[in-house]
Amino acid sequence: MRKMIDKNTSFELKQIDLLDQAKSTNISLILENGSILLSEIKKAQQLSAELGDVLNHIKHFNPEFRMK
Repeated sequence: MRKMIDKNTSFELKQIDLLDQAKSTNISLILENGSILLSEIKKAQQLSAELGDVLNHIKHFNPEFRMK
């Protein structure tokens, strides 16, 4: 079914039955570079923890002033 937005623009709607496709199709995927992904996740978690510590220090920062 084609829907018109204006005279120059249209889009087409298609209905796909994923359940019917899933019944007839078997796909197995194996992640070849999973160790790299795990390493990057660990780095991101470490950076997140470090940023959390810095943010906590900023939140609890107590400025000290003196008269000039």
